[in-house]
This record gives sequence, C-alpha cells and structure tokens, in this order.
Amino acid sequence: MRSLFQLLARILVTPVFLWAGIHKILDPTRSMQSMAQHGMRWTGFFLAGAIVIETIVILALLFGFMTRWSAFFLALYLIPLTIIFHLHLSDPAQLNNFLKNLGLVGGLLMIAACGGGRIALDAFMKKKKP
Repeated sequence: MRSLFQLLARILVTPVFLWAGIHKILDPTRSMQSMAQHGMRWTGFFLAGAIVIETIVILALLFGFMTRWSAFFLALYLIPLTIIFHLHLSDPAQLNNFLKNLGLVGGLLMIAACGGGRIALDAFMKKKKP
C-alpha cells in the first residue's frame, strides 16, 4: 500500500509543474514578460532553466528516477519562485498561490524523505544490478 501512495504522490505533484513548463514552451514571450515585471533579469536564461526543471526534472520525479534528488531539487526551486512571484499576500489570489506552493514544498520534501517506493525506476534499476 505504501508504494501505491508513493506513486500517487508523484503523480499528483506532477501536473502543476508540467503544465507550467509546457505553458512556458508555448508562450515564452509572455513568460519572460512576467519574469521582467517581477524584477528578474536574464529572463531568457531563467526561462530556459525553468523549462528544464518543469519538464525534465518533473518527469524524472513522475517516473521515479533519482526520486529523492528530483523531489528535493524541485522543493528548492519552488522556494525562491514562490517568494518572487507570490509574496504579495494582500492579494487573495497570490495568497492562495503562496499557500499552495508551501503545500507543494511539503509534499516534495515528504517524497524526498520517503523515496519513490517499489513502483519507480529507481527500484527497477536497483533490481537489475548484479
């Protein structure tokens, strides 16, 4: 049962990141404009990094590849992102996004602590070693 819950946690954490990454790929100009409006410089560089994190790293987490590191890295990524984009707590929508991201960080840290379980590439690759 534990491995099913670990798989379910990975599946449920994935969509928010994957959707954000795909959105950035489909409309990079809008994403860079949003970054610039929040005081970020080198928006092209940070956009490329965000796309990699929100697509490749999240897929690694989904499939349970380097699960603990993927989850921990995503939690670390989400902390400055939350501060930069959602710290306007007087706006109810931003407060909601801030609290949602705190919950995601908590979930990611739990995945980092517990690992991917038996239904993960990590477990499959461990079994194949001689």
